[in-house]
Amino acid sequence: MKTPVRRLPTLEFKYKDSKAVSNTATLLGVLGNLPKYRRIVRQLDEVVRETKPDVIINFFEPIAAFYTLTRSDRPPVVAIGHQFMFQHPGYVKTPELWKQLFSMKLYTRLLGARATSWRCRFTSGRPAGKTDHRRPPILRKQLF
Repeated sequence: MKTPVRRLPTLEFKYKDSKAVSNTATLLGVLGNLPKYRRIVRQLDEVVRETKPDVIINFFEPIAAFYTLTRSDRPPVVAIGHQFMFQHPGYVKTPELWKQLFSMKLYTRLLGARATSWRCRFTSGRPAGKTDHRRPPILRKQLF
């Protein structure tokens, strides 16, 4: 099956010292580019209306999450990403990195918001950290 690919830009993370994401600079950059991102969401809406997909699979893409949040007349959206593991109750927490964990949890909630499925359908129920090499810990066996 040949499917045409249409590339759309996405928001950019700002980094401090070329290492860690700067939440403040990233948020200010997003706010400063809101008109641009609104145009990109409209472009995505055009692609969805043109192609009429049965389902949208969002691999942790913020523009697709904004689309999901702002459109009620759309196909079901499944949000997938290993980052949703941060929402697992057994995720190992490092007290000195509480701000980073809080930011990441907030970001993952934003990217999963209004998705038809994300954490609840993809969490296996096994404790975080338990190793099963036959399938990743956050995926249910029904997916296979």
